[in-house]
Amino acid sequence: MLSISSIQNAGSTTANALGTPSIGANSIINIATSATLKYTGAANGSSDRVVRLASATGGTFTLDASGSTPFNLTGGITSAGTSGVSILILIGNGSGTESGVIANGSGTNITAVTKNGGGIWALGGGNSYTGDTTVNAGTLVVGGIVVGNTIVSGGTLVVGGTISGSTNVNTGGTLASDNGNGTLTNVNINSGGTLSPGGGGGIGTFTVNGDLNLNGSSIFSVQFDSTATAVDGITLNGNLNIASGATLNVSDIGSNPSSIFDVAAPIVTYSGAWNGGTFAGLPDDSYFMSAGQAYQISYDGGVVTLTMLAVIPEPGSAVSLLGGLGLLLGVRRRRA
Repeated sequence: MLSISSIQNAGSTTANALGTPSIGANSIINIATSATLKYTGAANGSSDRVVRLASATGGTFTLDASGSTPFNLTGGITSAGTSGVSILILIGNGSGTESGVIANGSGTNITAVTKNGGGIWALGGGNSYTGDTTVNAGTLVVGGIVVGNTIVSGGTLVVGGTISGSTNVNTGGTLASDNGNGTLTNVNINSGGTLSPGGGGGIGTFTVNGDLNLNGSSIFSVQFDSTATAVDGITLNGNLNIASGATLNVSDIGSNPSSIFDVAAPIVTYSGAWNGGTFAGLPDDSYFMSAGQAYQISYDGGVVTLTMLAVIPEPGSAVSLLGGLGLLLGVRRRRA
């Protein structure tokens, strides 16, 4: 492992932990297979130098962002590989970014990316690598383009850019959007996995150019913001499949629920077919309580819709509300 406390741009005359960098090919940082480049600094953690995964037959190569300031790389990741799989492992207890392009090697070599351990790493480039992107722990933010498939088996994948391959979220993993939007293709939320469009902070939305499969024991977590009169949502250009046992969690992150009483809010809009499945305990046009609020859900006409109905002041009121909700709804009508 090579531990550094500072780094500079190519051609800089400022000395740093990697020496005074040259330009062009002489500025490339080569990481040998099974080696780690670890940043531990409190300043000067940014560089436009290219990082090269320096093995002809693939292997594992690690970048560790453990400084008190971010480890920001902009020069991209290349591979010397001509065969095999070059796996870039991102770890650390701080934050790191690579906003340059991460690419495959030549010949049959492909590059893959794995996020392990705590901390946050962000990928911001128009990446061309075609191997899998795997999140096992911590947070990986995709603000650019990822071409291959993604697997979330722990931690959180936050998408504000585009993932062209399929996305599979497994037990302990969460898929969230960044800054309100992200684009995906064919999403599978498996048992114990969570789809949380707003999980990246605030209200979030996804566009899915493919199918959305909410499999048994998966979780769809939706936020209302009654202050901003907004709701998490998904625009689905494909089929919606809700398996038996899939659950829906709803919360209000705002402070003014009366502002959206009886306003119907779409949480999924789908252009393809719906398999007829419903969330656990929530058949079409049913009413339910969540965190002291009453809601109605419907799955009609290409839209899954939630309506916030009323604030319940005490948990015990839920029984009387559900017993007389038909009367309540006979008076209150949803407004578009």
